[in-house]
Amino acid sequence: MRVFALFLIIASVVWLTGCEGDNNPSSPASMPEAGSISGTVSVPPTAAGTVEGTAVHVYLSREDAMLMRPTVTVIADKQGNFEFPSIYPGTYYLGLSKDNDSDGLMDSGDFVIDRTTHENCCCSVNASCATQVSPCVYVIP
Repeated sequence: MRVFALFLIIASVVWLTGCEGDNNPSSPASMPEAGSISGTVSVPPTAAGTVEGTAVHVYLSREDAMLMRPTVTVIADKQGNFEFPSIYPGTYYLGLSKDNDSDGLMDSGDFVIDRTTHENCCCSVNASCATQVSPCVYVIP
């Protein structure tokens, strides 16, 4: 009987604290409207390989980008098009990669983002807005 009474008390506390209505941060009314990031990956004309299959990464911070810890990744299509359709407002860092020779290493001939044309590889997303980017590939020599 004591176990049952204890169970009822715990269940009541859990139920009462889980019903905060609109003050609950996971409530749909308090969530910001998502935006999107989309674009087209381009490859220098002298590069061997195609953009199809290039992984485009979104990072929450510069540190995550340096440590290669993406938040989300999508794959570019034959034309290099990609889209992250639901990204919450904020500042993000982009990266891309393609292991052209499929050896499991990022080495000669593989694609990474060209950081000389995209300072900090940074973009901002606003609520309900589409952010367009066009990252260029750097081919590892």
